[in-house]
Order: sequence, then C-alpha cells, then structure tokens
Amino acid sequence: MQQSIRNILNPSTDNCKKSAYVMFELAKGRMAQALLLMIVLTAIFAASRIASKRKLKTRGIPGIERLDKWIKQAADLNRPVFFTPGTGAVTTPDTLAALALLDHVAKRCAELSVRLIVANADFNVHQVTEDMVRNAYDKAGNGQLYSSDSVRYISGRQFAFAAGVMGLLRREKPALNIFVGDYQAEALEIAEAGRDEAIAQFGGTSNVDQLPFFMATCDHTLIGEELYTAQGYLTDDPHAISSLVGPDAGKIIAILLILAGALLASFGNQLISTFLKL
Repeated sequence: MQQSIRNILNPSTDNCKKSAYVMFELAKGRMAQALLLMIVLTAIFAASRIASKRKLKTRGIPGIERLDKWIKQAADLNRPVFFTPGTGAVTTPDTLAALALLDHVAKRCAELSVRLIVANADFNVHQVTEDMVRNAYDKAGNGQLYSSDSVRYISGRQFAFAAGVMGLLRREKPALNIFVGDYQAEALEIAEAGRDEAIAQFGGTSNVDQLPFFMATCDHTLIGEELYTAQGYLTDDPHAISSLVGPDAGKIIAILLILAGALLASFGNQLISTFLKL
C-alpha cells in the first residue's frame, strides 16, 4: 500500500512512459477522423451557402410526380383522398417527412375541391395535421369542404389504430390511400385493406422491416431516404434542399477516399492507411 502511494506521489520514468503510451493508443487515428469531420462539415457548409444563393433541384421521384394525377382522378371520380402519417411521434424524422408531404397533398386537394381524410395515431400529430388541412382549404377558398371529421384521431394503440383505418378505407372508399411515415406491423393490415378495395396506394417509410410489405401492396413506394428527399422536391425550399445536398456531399467525399485507398492499396501504396493511423 505504501509502495503504491509512493508511486503515485513520485512517478517513475517507467510509469510516465506507460502513461504516454496509453495516451498515444487512445489518440491513435483521431487526427484522421478530425480531418475527415472537417471535410464533411466544410462540404455541408458549402452546399448550404450555394443553396441559399441559387436554386438547386433534386432528382425526380416518379411516385411524387404521379400524386397530382391521382388526386385529379379522385376529383373526376368525386371520391376522397385518404392520408395517414403513421404511428410515430411528431418529432420522428419519418413523421416530419410525412407532414411535409401532407402539406402538399392538402393544398392540391383544396385546389381541386377534393375531400381529404386524415387519420392519426398520435394526439400531437393530430393537432398539427388538423391545422394544416384547415388552413389549406381556407386559403384555397374551399373552407366548406373541411369538417370536424376530416381529420380524425383514431387511437394511440397500434392495432386499434390499424382497425380504425381499415374501417375508414372500407366505408369511405377513397380513390387514393397515402400512408407515409413511421410504421410497424400495422402497415400490412392497412395496405391489405386498401388493396382489397382496389384503391390506388402510395406508401413510404424508412423502416426496412416494413418495406417489403409496402413494395408488395402499393402502386408506388418511397424507399428509405426518398422519403426525406420528397420534402425538398415538393417545396423547392433552398434550406430543405441544402439539408439533403450537404450530407450527400459528405458521403461522396467519404466514398472517394475509400476508393482512393482501395486503389492505392491494390498497387502496394499504403499512403491512405498510414494517414488513417496518425
């Protein structure tokens, strides 16, 4: 015990060397990581600046482009459009992307005098969607088409929500069923109900466990990051587009570094691997 205390109070040269070695091991590779982080942050900043000064466009998404046609068909058939943003909270990325899509759908439905029905599983999301849909119809001068049952809170329980949505699809018989957002096992039940009623279906989620069911039952599906790209594509908002372009630029830089390292290593050059060990 006394020897341990003595070592602490009067550290030897060996102890100092061991401490320095441990610190070196902890810091190993941190310089390369810091440099890569700086490159990515610079790319994000540059993309944001470019987006704020000139108009950028994202690539086209076929399903999004077909949405307007489906809504016009609903107007011709005098049938409603159904929308549900899933079971996620208002703070989840998929729900936020779904709300951005709902804003576009509500405006188009209001302009074409199409009745829009929205079903929610979260009460906070319900309040947001209620305001969005009401404002869309009021701005289009079709406030009379909005009623208290246009936006409905079904249930916070997963399968109770699914049962309520299935019942709405069978009773209301909409021309288009849009279910985009955060979904779990209830997605398949909703999709099967829409397919049984021969309703055109547009789905989207980033949950890879549910994507096979979406692909099998929907006329078009937003897969993964397409869900987030839709916001920038629909709104033409520079800030929304820069939030997509910036991270993509960082990914491109990282991929280029990986390819450069693989090519150099193939020819016996360990420059990249040596740099990453600094």
